[in-house]
Amino acid sequence: MSQLQALTKRKSVREYNKRGLKSDALSFVDQAIRPPYAVDNGDKIDIRFLEDGHHVKTVLGGLAGYAGVMIEAPHYLAVLVEPIPEAYRAAGYYIEKVLFDSMEYNIGSCWVHVAEPHMAKERLGFDSDKQLVALVAIGEPLEDNAIAKFFQRIKANKASVYSPGGYGNLEIEYSDTQSDRTSTVDLVYLDTWGNSLTRDELEQRNLLEIYTLMKNAPSWGNRQPWKFIIDGYDIVLTIQNNERGDIASDNLDGGIAMFYFDLAMNQRGFSGHWHNDVENTYHVPEGYSILGKYTVE
Repeated sequence: MSQLQALTKRKSVREYNKRGLKSDALSFVDQAIRPPYAVDNGDKIDIRFLEDGHHVKTVLGGLAGYAGVMIEAPHYLAVLVEPIPEAYRAAGYYIEKVLFDSMEYNIGSCWVHVAEPHMAKERLGFDSDKQLVALVAIGEPLEDNAIAKFFQRIKANKASVYSPGGYGNLEIEYSDTQSDRTSTVDLVYLDTWGNSLTRDELEQRNLLEIYTLMKNAPSWGNRQPWKFIIDGYDIVLTIQNNERGDIASDNLDGGIAMFYFDLAMNQRGFSGHWHNDVENTYHVPEGYSILGKYTVE
C-alpha cells in the first residue's frame, strides 16, 4: 500500500455531518493554512477558514455553488489570490496538497465555484486586494469513510512530496476501456502535439503508472482537461480551455494537476521542478494553453 494509492480514492464530498470537525482535524487545518505557504508564488495566496458554514451558505446563495446552489458544509476555506495565472496555479497546487493530506483526519472536501467573486467577497466581509477565486467545502463525510483508516495504515511510511523516494510501492490496474474518460495514451505526446506513444512505449519509459494516475486527478467538472508533451527531460503540461473563458479555473485545475504529477513522479523515484514560462514550439492548437514545464533533475 502507498499514500499515492489514495489518489484513486480522492473524490469530491457533497454531503457532510452537520457537526463540525473534531479538534485534531481543526488543528491540522489551522496549521496548514497559516502562511507562509511552501509553494512558488505562495506570497500571492491568502487562505481563510470560515467556521460557520451555515452563515456562509446563507449569505452566498445564488453567488456560489453549482447553478447558484451552494453545497452545505460545516466549514469552508476561502481562496483569495492575486489575479495572475501563476498565483492561481500556486493556489491550486498548495490547497490540493492540503486537501489530500487532510484525508488522514477524515476530512472530506469539495471545490466550490464562485460565480460572483466581487459580491461574494463583499458579503463575506473580506478586506483584501486579492480576488476570491474559489471556496472549498470541508467537513466529515456523511457516508462511512475508509480514507482515514487507509492513511493510518500507511502513516509510518508517510513523507512529503518534496522528499524523493518517500512513498511505498504503487499498485495500479491498467485498464483503458471505452468507459474510461480518457485513455492513458491520449493524455501524452512525444516531442510535439499529436505524436502519441503506445502503452508499451510509456511502460518502457517507466511512465505508464504516472499517466494512468493522472486520469484520476480531480478537475472542474471532472473533465480531466490536461495533456502532456514529453520533450527529452522536460514534460510540458497543457490544458484545454474551459467554455466559460475562465482563466482562474483553468489555472487552478493546472495547479492541481501539477501537485499530483509531482506526487506521481516522486513515487516513481523522479525529482524535478516546474517552470512557468514556456514557448509554444510544440504546435499546441488553439483552445489549449501551456501552463508549465516539469524538468526532471
